[in-house]
This record gives sequence, C-alpha cells and structure tokens, in this order.
Amino acid sequence: VLICTSFSFGQQKQPLEITKQHLSIDPFLLTFGTLQFQYEHQIGKNMSIGGSLGYKFSSGSLKVKGIQSAKLNTENIEFTGIKVIPEFRWYLNNKQGINGFYIGSYYRFFSYGANINGTYINNETSTALIDLDLTINSHTVGFEAGYKIMLFKKKNFYLDFLIAGPGVS
Repeated sequence: VLICTSFSFGQQKQPLEITKQHLSIDPFLLTFGTLQFQYEHQIGKNMSIGGSLGYKFSSGSLKVKGIQSAKLNTENIEFTGIKVIPEFRWYLNNKQGINGFYIGSYYRFFSYGANINGTYINNETSTALIDLDLTINSHTVGFEAGYKIMLFKKKNFYLDFLIAGPGVS
C-alpha cells in the first residue's frame, strides 16, 4: 500500500519551476549595522552572475571603543560606508538551476569612514582638540564555496550558506 501511495502521489506532482533570478537580503548583517541586497541571474545551466550592494549605517554590535589614556582621549568610533560585490558562481548540481553546492569567485570593494573627535594633552598640560576624518578603502579578490537550498518550493524562498570565501586585499 505504501509503495502504491508513493506512485500515485508521484503522478500528481507538478514539475518544479526553476527560477533564473534571485533577489535577497541578508538579515544577519543588520546586527553589524549593514543593510545588504543581493541579485543573482542564471546565465547557463549551472552558472550565474550576481552582485551585492551594501550600506553600513553603524558599527552595529561590534562597537569600536574610543582611546582613553593619560595623553589621548577620543569618543567611540562609528564606521559608515558602502560595499559593492560582483560575483560569479558555478553550481555543481546543474539539474536544479542555481541551487545546491557552488564554487565561485568575487571582487569586493568597500569604503568606510569615521569621524574621530577627542583631546590630546601634551607634557606641558596644554590641551589640543582632535578632529580627524578617517576613510578606509579596500579592494578584495577571492574564491568562495557555499550551498544554496530551496526552503519553500511554492514561495521560491532560498537559504544561502557561504561556507568559505578567502580573498586577498
């Protein structure tokens, strides 16, 4: 009976519609003060190109404390800025479209800035105000490996795990 039931349900299933474009947001980056959107487009049976655009609006849960010493005192440092990441992915299971285990390459550019305010006290106990604008720019090229799995077939909801993404800046 169990085998017959399995076959009868197998006849009623509709083929899985393969989605060739994915738009996503990373909710975990919000804890680090970043809002990031990602777009991915299938360009072959098992290949895709995509990109991410992120905006860092605060340091989030990783606060950078100011410097507190006898000669130098600064406020907490709050980084803000943008991040752009184009990428290429090759999916090893080409029967499911852009789904399953993948390897790929990426380029990442980010530009973060902060304003550092504080005071400096020299040996003669005179005080000087500090007002610095700090900018950090980074260019990174790297490789990635991950796994994307469909959670809800009718809603096209995916979970994308980046397993490793080493790069050189």
